This record gives sequence, C-alpha cells and structure tokens, in this order.
Amino acid sequence: MTAVKFTGNRRFSSGELSRQITTYSTNGFQRSILRKEAFRFSEEILQSDVQRLLRFYQSEGFLNAGLAEPQLKIDQPAEKVEITFPISEGEPQRVDSVEIRVSADSASAGNLPRETLEKIPAVLTLTQGARFRDESLRADQAAIIDLLNNSGYPYAKADYELVLRRPENAVRITWSIQSGPRSVFGNVTVKGNSYISGKFIHDQLRFKPGQTYDARALQKSQEHIYSQGFFQFVTLKADLAETRSDSIPIEIQVKEAPRFTTRFGVGYGDEEKFRGFINLRWLGYWLGARRITLFAKYSALEPVNLNLSTYRPTILTPNTSMMLSLFVLRQNEPGYDVQRIGGSINLEQRFSNDFSGHISYILEKVNNDTSDISLTTRTIEDSIDNLYNKSYPVIGIEFNNSRPFFSPRQGYYVALNVSLPGFEIIKSTYQFTKIWIDLRRYGKFGVGSILAIRLKSGFIFPRNTDDFVPVEERFYSGGSNSVRGWGRSELGPLGQDGKPLGGNSLLEGGAEVRFPIWKILGGAVFLDFGNVWERTFFYRLDEIRYSNGLGLRMETPVGPIRLDVAWPIDTEKRPLQFHISVGQAF
Repeated sequence: MTAVKFTGNRRFSSGELSRQITTYSTNGFQRSILRKEAFRFSEEILQSDVQRLLRFYQSEGFLNAGLAEPQLKIDQPAEKVEITFPISEGEPQRVDSVEIRVSADSASAGNLPRETLEKIPAVLTLTQGARFRDESLRADQAAIIDLLNNSGYPYAKADYELVLRRPENAVRITWSIQSGPRSVFGNVTVKGNSYISGKFIHDQLRFKPGQTYDARALQKSQEHIYSQGFFQFVTLKADLAETRSDSIPIEIQVKEAPRFTTRFGVGYGDEEKFRGFINLRWLGYWLGARRITLFAKYSALEPVNLNLSTYRPTILTPNTSMMLSLFVLRQNEPGYDVQRIGGSINLEQRFSNDFSGHISYILEKVNNDTSDISLTTRTIEDSIDNLYNKSYPVIGIEFNNSRPFFSPRQGYYVALNVSLPGFEIIKSTYQFTKIWIDLRRYGKFGVGSILAIRLKSGFIFPRNTDDFVPVEERFYSGGSNSVRGWGRSELGPLGQDGKPLGGNSLLEGGAEVRFPIWKILGGAVFLDFGNVWERTFFYRLDEIRYSNGLGLRMETPVGPIRLDVAWPIDTEKRPLQFHISVGQAF
C-alpha cells in the first residue's frame, strides 16, 4: 500500500478517517529508515474498512452517509496499490428536543430537589440544535450520574430513549432518571496502615461522617492522602449495598511506602559535567507522619551540596505543610565561587491541586571569593566582605496545571517570588528586594506537535543606593535552560577578565515546537531571546539577543534526554552551542 485517499469528506479530515481503518500506506523513507513494516493489500480487510468508516459516520450522527466501491490503482510490476474511498456524507442528525423525566420510584420517594433537577440541562452537550453523536450521548449520561452522585445520590441511574425522524434529520432525546435515596457518609474504616496512624489518615479526609454524600469528596480525599508522600497507593471505596442504604460506609485501603529508602544516580550534562547524587529517606521517624531526608550531590557547578531536611505534611491546617532544612552548598558558577552554610524554614499552603503559596525564612553565612567582585565595582570594593550573613524571608505563589509533569503537553505554569534580604530577624549584611516571575504556556500545535512558550522577568532593587547585591543573588542569562545560543551566564555584563558579572534586571523568553519523530524519539525547533542589565528597572529592547536552534528528545521515565544545538541571530559570529541535559528547557 503506497497511498490511501478519501474524496467527498467535508466534515472530517483524511487523517482522522485514516485513524478509523486498518489499512495504511508507507513510503520509502518509513520502510528503509524508520523500519516501518509495509502493509500488504487485502480484499477482506478492505471490505472491513468500508464497514468501519460507515460505523464511524453513523456514530458521528451521519446516518445517511454512504460509501461507493473503493477505487484501486494497481501497479502490478512494482507491486504497489493505491486506494481511494469515495464518500457521500449527507446531512447529520440534529437534536430536535430534550426531555427530562423523573421515574416513578424517585417521585414517590420525593427526594430529588427541584434545584438539583434544574442543574441537569447545564451539564448536557446534546441540546437543541446540536449534532447528534454517540460519544456525546454517553458523555451526557455520565454527566447526569456524576451530578447526582455529587448531590447525595450514590445509587442514581439515567437511561435514555431516542426517537429518530429521518426525513427531517432530527432526533428527540428523553432522559429517564432514577435518583434512589438521598444518602450521607457513614463510618470510615482504614486498612493496611502500620506506622502511619489511622487518625492521621482520618484528618486528611475532605468529608466527615454524617455529611451529604459527594463522590468528588472521595476523589479529593484519595488524592490528598496520597500526596502526603507516605503511601504507595490509596483507594477509597463506598460500600453501595443492594439494599440502598441512606448511610454509606467508606473503606480506605492503603499500602505504606517503605520506611527506609535509598536512591542514587549519575549522569552527564554539558554544564554540570559529571554529576551524581544520593538521597536517603526515613518515613515515620517520630510521631508517625514525619519525613526526614538526607540529600547529597556533586557536579561541576555544585561541588558540594548537602541538605538535611525534615517534613511535616499537616500543620495548622490539613493543607499546610512545614519543612525545616540545614544545608552546606558550594556553587562554582562561571561568574563566582561561593560557599553557603545555613538553614531555612518553609511553610506551604495548598489552595487547590494546582495553586499553592509559600513563605520561607532563610539564614545563611556566605564565604565569597572576592577576586571577581573587584572587577565589578571598584568604587565600593573596600566595603565588600568575603564573609557575610544573609537573613531574609521569601514569599511566593505558584499556579501549575500543566500536564504531564516531565514533558507538559497542555496547561499553564505561573510563579511569582519575592525575596527580601534586610527584613531580618538576625542582621543581614546587605539589603535589597528581588522579584521575579516565570510564565509558561503549553498547547497543541498542528497534528501531534506541542507549542511551549515562556516569558521570564525580574529585577533587584537595593534599598540603599550604596548597597551591594551579592553575586549569587544577581540575575544571569544564557545556557541550556535559558538563551541557548550562548553558554551558561554568558549574556549580560562581563568583567575585565571576561567573566559574567550578572545584573539587576532580567528579561528572557522563548518558543519551542516539539514534535514526534519515531516511537520515543522526538524533535524540536526553538527561538530564545533575552539579556541581563546591570541597572534596576532597565530593559533595553534593542539590546535583547536572539538565538534559534534544533533539538532531539528521547523520552525516559525520568524525563526526556535532550540534545540541543543553537546559534545566535544578528550578532557577532559565535560558535555553535551544544547542550546535553535531562528534562525540557522549560
């Protein structure tokens, strides 16, 4: 098979129709390079495909659709076949009217309130004038049952009757609803727990015994219990007895995660070079629902990274968590070399599955190699210490409904953070305000491709005109997760020795189209832009630098392995930049 074509199809694309049939075509590239197996012509499969296409059109409301005999173009010497399916779509069936009836048993029970009944039309997609589709009918049935399940009716049923009037291409839908008794949550039992107390699990529930039954509360409770990080799986099951009780018992089945776990890994990237980490975790170490973690990492950028943290999932409210951390960190960046020793306390409040806020307080002592600083601001070099304290709060909010986690295909990501060194409990050597925002959008782009867009901006405002901003707090641009036509931190002000100095204003962004190539292999084309400026609130659009490039992605369980090659646009001649990393650039 070298070609499969369709004629007469106005409502559905040839690509969509091709996905409904078994027959497919291949070209020389697919057979020789991608090793895709050629499809051999079969008369029996061809006739089955005709029936598949007819059933597809009928399920989409085109009951009068027809297919003529498929046209075959056969090249006998080359053993090639082309098929054309001539289609006559006709007019679709449209919904003429929708009626909702409550069955006799529900009416006699008298327990379906008018306000619940009035909500049903709002959840329907098949309303007057809509094109009839089998899939929409099933979705409406599920939507009605979900509405009733979420309103205290776990035994609800919804049946339908269809009356077709073919001459008018019209269909009438009559819904028959049996609500069953209005119920409440009953007793809750927990099974499978050992080191996590049943009380802790009960405290995470989004409902209480005696409240009106709501199926959404079960789902939210299951997600919330699992998100605490102590379980391998969590299931909540409502015991819907055949006797239709008005009190629904709930059983929670959990499987706890191992109390002691060790994870480690090694890798290589063009910026971090060789890297390795080890993570030791102890669950339920004190009073049950607690977690302590020891994390150690080595890379060229972080020769020393040690972090000891303890996490409590619920404090003050069920949606508030707290983490205490002690850390030792050495950063060996292109523009600076610092050692940081300190601790932090972080409170996080989850407002929903996608929206959260946090407030942290950080206290650290920084040992800075001042050899680069003297090249930056000679007028104040005498006032700069190589050993100084930083004591400051950080406040932030984050909205993230992008999915899936490692390679988002849809959704938004928004993060806003404010750092306030100088608003201290313990005196801080330097005082400034740092604000930065990160915006991302993911969505479909053509057939099978994803468009990812990012915009990031920030500024640092010294609260005294002579205040020095520590090099590790400044903005930098350029690198594998930034403007990829430049190396790490190469954009922006440079010292006399060519090292990056960073700046107080940042603006950068980019757009990337990600597309499949073959199985787990994908490709990307991208455009990045950005720069860093020394002054605060100083953004020169004529100084923004641009780069574009190409990339390959190989999907793995821990995110895509990424290879990018990028080059600057409209600037001095620079060598190509190659980036190897794990995870998307944004």
